[in-house]
Amino acid sequence: MKNKITYYFAISLISLFFGCKQNKIDNNVVHLKIDSVKVETREFFNAAEGYGKIEPVESIVLDAKYDGLIKFNNQVGLIKKGNVVYSLTGPEIENQKIQLKKNFDLVKSDFEYFQSVFDRKQKLAEHQYISQEAFDKYKYNYDQARLKYEKEKKDLDYFLSMTKYTAPFDGYLNDINVSQGAEVKVGQQLAKFQNLSKLKIVTNFYGNLTDLTKRSFSIEINGEITTGKILYYENSINPKTGGRLIWIELNSIDKLKQGDYANYKFLYSPHFSSAVPKKAIVIDNGKYFVVTSKNGKYEKHEVTVGNIKDGWTEITSGIKTGDVVLTTGVFEVYYGDINKTMNVAD
Repeated sequence: MKNKITYYFAISLISLFFGCKQNKIDNNVVHLKIDSVKVETREFFNAAEGYGKIEPVESIVLDAKYDGLIKFNNQVGLIKKGNVVYSLTGPEIENQKIQLKKNFDLVKSDFEYFQSVFDRKQKLAEHQYISQEAFDKYKYNYDQARLKYEKEKKDLDYFLSMTKYTAPFDGYLNDINVSQGAEVKVGQQLAKFQNLSKLKIVTNFYGNLTDLTKRSFSIEINGEITTGKILYYENSINPKTGGRLIWIELNSIDKLKQGDYANYKFLYSPHFSSAVPKKAIVIDNGKYFVVTSKNGKYEKHEVTVGNIKDGWTEITSGIKTGDVVLTTGVFEVYYGDINKTMNVAD
């Protein structure tokens, strides 16, 4: 009986010895490669992306300024700058034109007379041949005549420009709401006149516009890179978020059409931040971590990440420039069990 107990005890010791020896070998079989880099300071940009509507930079809604009969002079194709877009005719139009021209010719004659008198008296006043009081009277009469002349000229010019409307830029006539020869009333919308050679994207923007308003910048529209510049922006809708409507003129409009909606992305607000290679980041349950190395010891750090540029990730908190972080082998060290992740060979 005693010999049997001694036998089983010896067998147990032998098994334990070889078992411990096998675990030690397994641990030595895997040789983990570790690479590290120092945290650098790099330049980054904030990124804005969203959805906006493509519209012409120059666009005018044409509406009738007077009652009359409408005639569109060119309804197809490009209308060159200076060409007549539409005209208003009819008895009322002609009567107003005659009366305005009559008023203008009358004040023009008076103005020319008082101007000639004023010019002569001004020369006399310069040599003190007439008193200042007498000169002031001539100047007053001249100023009154000039004001009447300018008013009648403005009224006539406006009437002529609105009854025979010429294109202020090269453009197209769109959305015609009235038929040729129809009678229109004051305020009635006639059509739209648009410059389709210059397009903009209209969208809401949340961020700091300061540096964008001073220069052109790169912008990606539906995957295509072009440049743009801020044409217009509203005051902030909400001071906390900075939300506002903006217009961005696009320098390249290939494949874009007025009225389309497009995805966009652009960079703004350049700044410097700590940065690590993208492969140094470990994502665990939606949080971001790095592993630092110091004096032969590893330590996990939760970090706040920002933008990515050239394979480097912006770090806004958690570590600082000059710290050393793991790149190769970071997952194995982070999880502390090389069996959970890939083993990196030498």
